[in-house]
Amino acid sequence: MRTKQGFTLIELIAIIVVIAIIALTTIPAIRSSLKRSEERAYETQVKLIEKAALGYFTENPELVSSENISVLAKISLADLKRKKLVQTQKVINPKTGESMNGCVAISRDRYNQYKATYYESTCSSIF
Repeated sequence: MRTKQGFTLIELIAIIVVIAIIALTTIPAIRSSLKRSEERAYETQVKLIEKAALGYFTENPELVSSENISVLAKISLADLKRKKLVQTQKVINPKTGESMNGCVAISRDRYNQYKATYYESTCSSIF
């Protein structure tokens, strides 16, 4: 009598099909989860940059325009780094992996409070 020593071809194909089905169902969910976490990391990073700019202009109110214009002041991310308001010298965009070199514009919201908005472009191209 002959004993079974391994898997048959049909059993191996069935295992491969099951693994493929599992991979096809989990890979899109993992990608979606990674994209959401990159987006959240980017939003958190932008909020920290905006907060640093607001803190700078709160401590230096003479730099904020008193005129009734849309952008009261602006500061580049490079300037925030130079002034040590942003701790790291190279701020990386979590979505792209590239260095962030934008600008923060200070304006007033509808309650007349300062509001910071981060832009990916340079300060000279903002308003």
